[in-house]
Amino acid sequence: MSVQGEPDGLTNWDIKVFENLGGDKYRLYQENIQEKAFPAVKIKVALRRYFRRVDALDPEGGTPKSKTSRIFFVCQN
Repeated sequence: MSVQGEPDGLTNWDIKVFENLGGDKYRLYQENIQEKAFPAVKIKVALRRYFRRVDALDPEGGTPKSKTSRIFFVCQN
């Protein structure tokens, strides 16, 4: 796996997995996944355009803190 950051804040994950088909034969699976992070406030404002209620939760179901690495948004119309 190779992870490269781009100047515009985009991150590219180049993932390669080799499947052993027996002996010295392998099949290569490769996937490039592009990811971009945004401030939680910006996401919440964008979601409020479409949903009446938007809640943000940390992985344990609590209120996200400034150092929370992953935030889940629960939306309701």
